[in-house]
Amino acid sequence: LGGVTDIVGNAEIAASIASSAVTKESTAPAVVDDWALDMDAGTMTINFNELMDTSQDVDETKITLQETNDTDVGTAIRTLTDSTSAWSDGNTLLVTLSTADKDAILADTGLGVSTVTSYLEIVAASNIQDLVGNALDLTNVTDGASIAASTFTGDSTPPTFTVVATSVHDGGDTIELTFNEAMNVTTITDTLLQADTNITLDYSDNAGDTNAANIVVANATVAWTGNTVATITLDEATDGAYIPDGKYIGVTLASVTDNAGNAEAGSEIYSAQVTKESTAPTYTVAGTSVHAGGDTVVLTFDEVMATATLSNSTGITSITGSASGAFTLANDAGSWNAARTVYTVTLDEATDGDYIQNGETVTVVLGGVTDIVGNAEIAASIASSAVTKE
Repeated sequence: LGGVTDIVGNAEIAASIASSAVTKESTAPAVVDDWALDMDAGTMTINFNELMDTSQDVDETKITLQETNDTDVGTAIRTLTDSTSAWSDGNTLLVTLSTADKDAILADTGLGVSTVTSYLEIVAASNIQDLVGNALDLTNVTDGASIAASTFTGDSTPPTFTVVATSVHDGGDTIELTFNEAMNVTTITDTLLQADTNITLDYSDNAGDTNAANIVVANATVAWTGNTVATITLDEATDGAYIPDGKYIGVTLASVTDNAGNAEAGSEIYSAQVTKESTAPTYTVAGTSVHAGGDTVVLTFDEVMATATLSNSTGITSITGSASGAFTLANDAGSWNAARTVYTVTLDEATDGDYIQNGETVTVVLGGVTDIVGNAEIAASIASSAVTKE
């Protein structure tokens, strides 16, 4: 001190005077029975009964949301994995749920849907402590005695999604819907898709429905990856459904909801412009000698074909026997199988005199034959193995 005197004016000697050692207070801080869960904003607000050390890096993985205050009674829980937190003030911790944690809670229909299904548990080593370093008192946040949220706000925000469409060689083209949150996967199923109930697909010249045409989905399928990505696979073989080159895919949903029951808005959402796959189709040739009937030449393609490009009058440049030479093909017949992958040429013996001699191979050359999206078969000579006469 300096200049401090007694009542008659005697000055205190300006010396340093030390106390004895001070023992810090040892009362542990506690969570106030007044915490909030907001599933719309994706936050947990936890209040404490004194000023806390906000410089500490809180370990959010020590925080668990429980369906009841005792996991022996209710088993639905979510221990946070990659959520983050920040101090709003000296005694309020705001936890922001990660997408993974929020989706997991929303996916569990019994957890975090009201104050009485939202209990807070915090375990030791959370790095939550008061200003003098006293660790959190776990008495009212331990399993069996955890506290329910005093305030609960449900998720009321409609989900959104994006569309990515892909042209696939030798398989159904795909349309992938990626949602921004966990969805109720029962609102997009094969049955609903094929009935055009909850989802409508079309393609158009731009992202504005110019020259739009609906896509047939009678045999399309959908597969979920988790509960955020739904991949629709079109059926080429039966429905003849595919994405034409340069088109935009439009997707309109109806009654498709997240796990909280919020419906997607229902506006048409478009993909980017789709470029068709460019792999040329290939085929094999098999010749068969047939008793009392026209011999056959079977072309088996590796994918669904545009059948209009191959018939008995279109697409065949030549069919040649290694011994017979070029067949006449004036009265031959041709037919496709239902899947549009196998074309059978039936030679005419009676009028054309075309038949396959014993031991010869049959070579086919095509021209202008394309797959369903317009890729042309490479005009090469494809030969069968040697044919044994009937």
